[in-house]
Amino acid sequence: MMSQENSILNLLNIQDPNIEIFGCADAVEGALHTKVLTGLLSYRVERCRFCKPTKVVKNGKRPTKVKLPSLSEQPLRFRLYKQRYFCRECHRTFSAKTELTQCHRSITLRARQVIHSLAKEASPVKKIAK
Repeated sequence: MMSQENSILNLLNIQDPNIEIFGCADAVEGALHTKVLTGLLSYRVERCRFCKPTKVVKNGKRPTKVKLPSLSEQPLRFRLYKQRYFCRECHRTFSAKTELTQCHRSITLRARQVIHSLAKEASPVKKIAK
């Protein structure tokens, strides 16, 4: 039996097993009603990304806002908390990564594909922005 969390991830076509959903709420941004999902991206890190020793510890979480494609004409936002890690050897920090978005981007790859397809159809800019 699939849990509700897995059903939401499956519905949104999110394949990353390291993402855990722990909330869904309605929000109003200006005159726009949106659904806001809240989740956590965390996984075990064995080695530092920069210097390769094994002295890495968890160091808080970084909130990010990710834009997902609309579902049933209602905009979706994903408040994703990314796990931060700290290397005790080189004293550098880094965040957990996911294939859901590119590094330092807030629009998912799937949402970008939808935007490109609407632009090819010569849709109005207002419709593409929604």
